[in-house]
Amino acid sequence: MRVEMIASYWLLIAILGQELILTKSQTNLPASPQETDYEMDRIEESCQKPGNCSWYSLCLEKSYPNCANSENYAISYGLHFCDRYAERLDRFSDSGQKWVGRVQECLQVALIPYLNKDNRLSCERLKEKAFYTHAPCYVNSGFCKLGIRDWFEMLVTVAPAYKMATKKMMKATIEGLRLCV
Repeated sequence: MRVEMIASYWLLIAILGQELILTKSQTNLPASPQETDYEMDRIEESCQKPGNCSWYSLCLEKSYPNCANSENYAISYGLHFCDRYAERLDRFSDSGQKWVGRVQECLQVALIPYLNKDNRLSCERLKEKAFYTHAPCYVNSGFCKLGIRDWFEMLVTVAPAYKMATKKMMKATIEGLRLCV
């Protein structure tokens, strides 16, 4: 299993072709909204409970109406890839399917603080923040314990995403995944 993980890791690096710069301390994301320090009463109750793909349009996009263009993270990335994982879910093992659910929740929980109007970001900064949550959410949700089949399915599922990512974001993603080895 260890050899498969290392092989998958090198495959991932070969595909993305980047070096890494994220530190392990940057993988500490809140596991639930209750672990954060923002004011939940300023965020719609339905948006405090992430867990399905519609959260991106009903909560994130609604909070950022001026970001409605092709670079809009909420729709062009968040919703798109959430739906893509849902469409491909049966290709993952049972553990991989559970992992997908944990990642989906983690990615959304990490963005809840920015729904509060007092914490709003620019469209570009929101996109950056969102991309930087991916590696920590993947690793903290158990990516390193998945088998090579699930690693492969993850790569196939998210491969189109890397055309949207900046070099800096890609480096952060790879570094987070490097924590597996």
